[in-house]
Formats: sequence, C-alpha cells, structure tokens
Amino acid sequence: MTEGARLTVYKNEFWTVEARAEDKKTHYSIRNQDAVLIIPLIDTTNVLMVQHWRHVHERYILEFPGGGIDVGEDPFHAAQRELLEETGNLAERFEHVCTLRPAPALTTEVCHIFVAEQLKRVGVAESEEGIVCVELSRQLIFDELVSNGADAMALAAWSVFFRHRTHS
Repeated sequence: MTEGARLTVYKNEFWTVEARAEDKKTHYSIRNQDAVLIIPLIDTTNVLMVQHWRHVHERYILEFPGGGIDVGEDPFHAAQRELLEETGNLAERFEHVCTLRPAPALTTEVCHIFVAEQLKRVGVAESEEGIVCVELSRQLIFDELVSNGADAMALAAWSVFFRHRTHS
C-alpha cells in the first residue's frame, strides 16, 4: 500500500473499515455514524436506564438510552427520537451536556450526551431492540454501572453529568 493511501477493507450500512498506510505501518479505523446518549431524569432522585441485550457479550448490559444519528438528522432530534424509541417517553427539556469520543483510537464516532427532564410517557418502547427499562436511584447508578461491568459510555456520561450538576 502506498504511503498515505486509504483502502476500504469492509463496508456495510453502519460502518466502513479503512486501512491507511503511514510510517511503514498499516493503521485500521472504523468510520461510522455519530451517536447520542440520553440521561433521562425521572425526578430529583430517580433516573430511567435500559438493560440492552448485547449479542457480543450474550447478556443484558445496563446503559442509558441512545443510538445512532440518522443521515441528515441533528443530535438534538436524534436524542428525542432515541428516548421515545427505547423508553416510550418524551421530555419537555433537553440539555446538551458534552460530546465524547468513545474509542478515538479505533473509530470516528462522536457521542453527544444529553440530559432529558420532565418526562412524559406517551407510548411503549420498541420491543424488537431487546431493551428493558429500569428505574434506578441516582445514588445507586455509579455502583450499579461499575459492579455489573456496564457500558463505559454510560459511566463516562454519568460522571460528566454529575460533575456538571454539582459544579454549576
């Protein structure tokens, strides 16, 4: 492979795996859609989370609702859509907390973290996604995430949210 050249190794509707020659080495990366993660606050003491079936691990993983941003969709509308799809809720208030890079050494993905407040249940979560909604006390979230080997993005988002809310 020529120095600096990019080669598509694999491509599907969700991501593209690329190889790039640099410094006499081949580096691989995944180009994929950006994502959103939503921290839905039920009230001052409880948060809505999801147990999401993850085929890679063959078990449910505790996470916050979220997912990919569709082509042409902005992060705010993606967050609203994902909250509705995964929990059956709408929120009166959305706040963008931060943007994180889940795995910068491997993927181009950027994840936009939102807080959703004043939830209103308007439907049923889409069951085909293998998702179970769980209400947790804010005091238990960190320990639950760590003790159950949960999603690192959920842990990072909760940490940023907690610092944001306690230092603003």
